Amino acid sequence: MLLNSITKLFDTRNFGDSIEGVYKYKYEHLLFSLKLKPEVSSLTVIFSGVDQKPARCSMSYYGLREELNTNVLHIKDNFGAHGCYFACVAGDPWIQEAVKALILHVVNILGSSKDQVNLIGTSKGGTEAILSGFNLGFGNVIAGEPQIRLGNYLMARGWEDSEVFKSIVYSICGSVRQENKEILNRVFIDRICELAEHFCGKLTLLHGDTGYYPIHIEPLIDAINGFDVGCDVISYDTKNHNDIIPVFLEYIKDQEL
Repeated sequence: MLLNSITKLFDTRNFGDSIEGVYKYKYEHLLFSLKLKPEVSSLTVIFSGVDQKPARCSMSYYGLREELNTNVLHIKDNFGAHGCYFACVAGDPWIQEAVKALILHVVNILGSSKDQVNLIGTSKGGTEAILSGFNLGFGNVIAGEPQIRLGNYLMARGWEDSEVFKSIVYSICGSVRQENKEILNRVFIDRICELAEHFCGKLTLLHGDTGYYPIHIEPLIDAINGFDVGCDVISYDTKNHNDIIPVFLEYIKDQEL
């Protein structure tokens, strides 16, 4: 019954209890993968980090779909060679509403309550989880070392020599110019401030001893400080950005999602 409801709604291919599909939003399309657990109504949406290989944009933490005791939704960020953070496509934020609409469709079909929805990810995926959670207005958001001041991340010293970062700047802004740095630094902060008043979920931020706290975590905390947002910040002694992955996975395991 659940499978039939989803296949009627989306353009899909079925592989047992897994669905690979295309969600049409106005004139655009999102690719997604949904792992169904018919015995539960909870949903975990997993967002992906930056893929270093051009145009691949693989779905991060794909194995969690088998391990978690929830329905699991991956949404592919394949807008540009390395993605767009689900923030904007060439300056147009329509992608945010497309992601929101897809998640809400799945939530409604599953019958998930607001406190049964988890949005998780690390790095770029953490940023996407935060943005999508605030845009929904609910959910248990778990983000490991998200990039919030995106201009400082993508356009740091030597960024001109990084085809990956230039591609993401182009995907989001529609141009590759130095002036985009402050636009990128504000794109998430400004949007979250617009949405924070209506966010009734929970935010958990994980970070290591990597410099992410003053550059990215603290500005986010300052931005939501005037709103009634439940936020936990958990620090680790990890020294490299990628070291957030194992502690994130351990934290997710402990939450028994």
